[in-house]
Amino acid sequence: MFKDTPEPADYCVVDSSPENRLSQFERLTLTGGVELDRALAWISKQFGSFSYQTKLESLAVEKFFDAARFYTEPSPSHIDWMKHPGKFFERPSKAPAVQETTFHGLQDGEVVDLSFASTYKPQNPDFEKDFYACTPNLTSYARMWRHHGAARPTIVAIHGWSMGDQRVNSLAFMPGFFYQLGFDVALIELPYHGRRRSPGERAANAFLFPSIDVVRTNEAMGQVISDLRNLGLYLNARGVKEVGCMGMSLGAYVGSLWAALDTLSFCVPIVPMVSMAEVAWEIITRDENFAELREAGLTLDLLQETYGVHCPLTHIPQTPKDRMLIIAGIGDKIVPPRQPRLLWEHWKRPHLLWFRGGHVAQFKRSKAFAEVVGFFEGLGLTDARSKPAPSTASS
Repeated sequence: MFKDTPEPADYCVVDSSPENRLSQFERLTLTGGVELDRALAWISKQFGSFSYQTKLESLAVEKFFDAARFYTEPSPSHIDWMKHPGKFFERPSKAPAVQETTFHGLQDGEVVDLSFASTYKPQNPDFEKDFYACTPNLTSYARMWRHHGAARPTIVAIHGWSMGDQRVNSLAFMPGFFYQLGFDVALIELPYHGRRRSPGERAANAFLFPSIDVVRTNEAMGQVISDLRNLGLYLNARGVKEVGCMGMSLGAYVGSLWAALDTLSFCVPIVPMVSMAEVAWEIITRDENFAELREAGLTLDLLQETYGVHCPLTHIPQTPKDRMLIIAGIGDKIVPPRQPRLLWEHWKRPHLLWFRGGHVAQFKRSKAFAEVVGFFEGLGLTDARSKPAPSTASS
């Protein structure tokens, strides 16, 4: 539908080959207009029927119960994570060595691709072989829209499940728009997504985090927090003092967890999934083998305990309430309204905004988007006078 060939007015001011230029989707987040609206409508349609549904034929019940015991019961190898869930997450001690590749020049800055080694080490020794076998996942990637000169407040954008392609991520998070507001924006790629998936998984169109493999799911949550903390250390080392996050769906789950573990400058979870156990239970109860699974001892309580170590509702948030803003879709058929309400209650009722419509890109086409800008202005992170011209998107 949209061409990726460079155009004269594509904001590029560095000499780069066509394959290294920003995609048309990414450029549209700078220019706005009717073409952006068309792109948003297209991407919203692609994800409008998105579902976390999956087949459970490959669910190994005994393997699941073994994993559940590992994450819910203390052992000689680890402390009781049920009592001290924060101890599950690695805290890097120093900023990583980051490779920077200038991807695209801007009139007052640049877009750079960042990559660094993921320093996470699996907590579950039974997962080490699989973890290290997926070599693409051992490197963390982010695409950063960065101003020249003094460090700016930085939004770490965390995409949803099955996303990871930076072109799609750009339509979800509008990095060009926020760049023009004065922010730097870093769009990180989650484990087993984007460039972090093995060729075989890409060919099979498989998205393996989260999945019915509870070990991979829990360990990937540990890895992404380690990666985010590493990215934060890198930004701090460059002089960035204001680091916060904006996440969608699964990304909102990750961002909410990060805001619970660390003190961020802000956290904006959009259409947040916050109980992975409830989502998994809904899938399981619809399966034709549900009666057998229940008879084997699989319950919602067990799922909540097994995923509890990384559930945002398990942790007391470290980020101040007045620096949190929850965005939820009234018509969201993917993340039901109960999920953001659970987070709202757990966070002692910070500002909560509902917008009409459903998931992902519909957010940009709502009044809630302007409210997010106002939220940032209220925190003193941007100036209303620097607002770019609005697009023609309707409210």
